[in-house]
Amino acid sequence: MKEYEGKPLEALRYNDFLAGKASDEYKWNGVEGIFLTSIRTPEMEDYNRGQNPVTGSRYGTPYEVEDDQQYLPLRKDRSKPLTVDKGNFREAKFQKTVGRVVKKFQNDRVIPEMVRYTMNEWATNAGQYMTITDDDDGAKILFDLLQIEALYTNAHIPQSNRFVGVDANLFPYIRSSLTSLDNITDRMLFKGVVGRIGTLNIIEVPHNDMPSGCWMLAWWKDAVLHPVTIKTLDVHETPEGMDGSLINYHVRYDAYVIGEYANGVVAVLAASSRATAVTPTSARVFDLNSGDTVKYTTDGSDPRYSASAKTLVADATISSTEAPVGTVIKAVTYNSSKAYPSDVKSVTVAS
Repeated sequence: MKEYEGKPLEALRYNDFLAGKASDEYKWNGVEGIFLTSIRTPEMEDYNRGQNPVTGSRYGTPYEVEDDQQYLPLRKDRSKPLTVDKGNFREAKFQKTVGRVVKKFQNDRVIPEMVRYTMNEWATNAGQYMTITDDDDGAKILFDLLQIEALYTNAHIPQSNRFVGVDANLFPYIRSSLTSLDNITDRMLFKGVVGRIGTLNIIEVPHNDMPSGCWMLAWWKDAVLHPVTIKTLDVHETPEGMDGSLINYHVRYDAYVIGEYANGVVAVLAASSRATAVTPTSARVFDLNSGDTVKYTTDGSDPRYSASAKTLVADATISSTEAPVGTVIKAVTYNSSKAYPSDVKSVTVAS
């Protein structure tokens, strides 16, 4: 048996155009998942010049900085055995080498599957959404890209490492609208990037690889995760019962939006692809529509990413014990007939 663990993994990452465009600020837990650590920070206080520096601090109440650690499993665990018969190997004039077979398999099957899954996860869990009704007008598309920049600025997203995957069907309109402008460059700044508009690095994505109903997907590198690892990739030469080679291929991967930086992900969608929001009443009542699932929190956290979120699948009134007067309830709606969730709605319990 010959094992090929390192180089095939490098080849996989090299050909994946999403590689290097997601955060690597996590730790591996073997090959089963990753640990993501975030630091909790307090609000600022007023500096008190009258406070006695001996008996108390002028800077306010000391806060012990802590962090939250989240475990994220790798949910995609995929494999395939490949065989190369010695007779076919000879007939192909020795072109079916192990390396070529693995590379072809990765380029044809593995990477497209990973790209589709990853972009769908990022779009479905985006922190911000834009909806469009005119997807075939170049000026409108350019305006949408500039709107993404405005959303990023308002959310205090750093200007570096901003990427936008654009449906290839839109590219003729983008190109034609930029013929008289000089703020786009074709210089390859990152692998897969075909140009740049303002601070946005533009990636042309095959139509079938884009998430359903999504025309553009923008992300800031530090807001998303795209962990990939190979647990087993080995080659058995002339195994029992076979005159040739057996290649066992096994890849684990996943994709996440980091809740803390979720506003760094913006999906530009057809308006009809989003669920209609269910807004709870101030009396804690949820009135769901057919096909709705609602996730909500009562601790101020975002229900899309919070571990404390609870789920409702039917009309319900939550208790006063769970949400006493003054509690802020936040809720997001998913619908079985829609690809994307609603905006997050919130209400303060009044009675």
